[in-house]
Parts: sequence; C-alpha cells; structure tokens
Amino acid sequence: MIQELVNRIHQAEEEAEAMVARALEEAKAMNFDADAEAARILADAKAKIKTEKKKVTENAEMEAQIRFDDILSIGEREAEKLMRSVDIAAEAEAIADFYCEQYRK
Repeated sequence: MIQELVNRIHQAEEEAEAMVARALEEAKAMNFDADAEAARILADAKAKIKTEKKKVTENAEMEAQIRFDDILSIGEREAEKLMRSVDIAAEAEAIADFYCEQYRK
C-alpha cells in the first residue's frame, strides 16, 4: 500500500513535470510568434512610411516645379514688358556716359 502511494506520488510528479514542460514549450512558441508578429508589423510600418514619404516628396517636388514655372513665367512677362517700354539705345548711351564721367574724375 505504501509502495502504491509512493508510485502514485511519483507518477503525479512526472505528470506535473510533463505539464510544466509542455507549458514552457507553449510559452516559448507564443513568445516566438509574438516576436515574429512584432517584426512583421514593424517591417510593414517601415514599408508604409517609405512609400508615404516617397509620395509626399514627389507631390512636393511637383508643386515646387509648378510654382517655379509660375514665377519664371511672371518674370519673363515682366522682362518682355520692360524691354518693350525701354529705349535700349538710349539706355546704353546713358550707361556709357555714366561710366565715362566716372573715369574722367
């Protein structure tokens, strides 16, 4: 009878050890799965950020080019208007006279 009780205790200990080992393996698997999921989420986030950054940069560059073209166009129109309203020969003569006066002094 005592031997039977010792055997039952021993068997219960073995079952408990097996349960602990299984639980430990399950915990390791869960931890591995959680790490893998975290790595996947991080990789997805990095990819989305990279894509969004590229998109925003492209849009900003396009908008900047449009603004640049608009400013350049305004400058060209103003330059053409100024060229039509100025007597180039008279202005050239005035500039030449100015420098001649400067060198005479």
